Amino acid sequence: MATSAGLGQPSVLSTLPKNLPLDFLKTITDQFSEARKIGTGAFGTVYMCFTSSEVHTKMDWNIRFNIIKGICNGLHFVHSIPIVHMDLKPENILLDDNMVPKIADFGLSRLFGQEQTRMNTQNVVGSYGYIAPEYLYRGEISTKSDIYSLGLLIMETTTGEKNCPGKEPSAVQFIKNVRENWKEQRIASEYPLLDADGLQQVKKCIEIGLECVEIDRLKRPSIETILDKLNGRCASIRN
Repeated sequence: MATSAGLGQPSVLSTLPKNLPLDFLKTITDQFSEARKIGTGAFGTVYMCFTSSEVHTKMDWNIRFNIIKGICNGLHFVHSIPIVHMDLKPENILLDDNMVPKIADFGLSRLFGQEQTRMNTQNVVGSYGYIAPEYLYRGEISTKSDIYSLGLLIMETTTGEKNCPGKEPSAVQFIKNVRENWKEQRIASEYPLLDADGLQQVKKCIEIGLECVEIDRLKRPSIETILDKLNGRCASIRN
């Protein structure tokens, strides 16, 4: 069902040799650190790599942005059925050879009726750190549950920082860190080679991510609104 996540997404081709030295791989992935991990596929784990090359630095954000848009396209397709995935997290985002994301693992998903907007359950299951608060504490399920998880994925992909390094049930600390620290100055320092348009894309993704994790689910944007903002079809997001 996640095939549509790749629609309109450009392929990212690598000019690096296929057989890369282990020491080189360790260097560009910061010793295969958790912070650099962006997804796991059938053939292994995918890490975000950094080199001293300006080309690679610019490509790094382009890849991240296309991954974010690809995940959103995939979730738009899922919600149109309508299905609520219920377990969006980095481990369930698989990347193909062209770095196009595919949403995987629908084991916890719920199929809604066409006129149904939410349901309740007493059996709360999912992954700590990615569960929407209304589901975690009240058992409420809706498409906005996925939007909450999506917001965390967007912020992780944008910042390169890992949500919930421990076993905390809530992402409150991660969200607080992003809200307080990822201002324009931090964005410019993390992406020093991006032009003004690129920096605005980063800022927009941070803002979208924070909107998605509003405590009140009714204040979270729909997946259609998120895609419009990513594609520049909406008025600028709140400051």
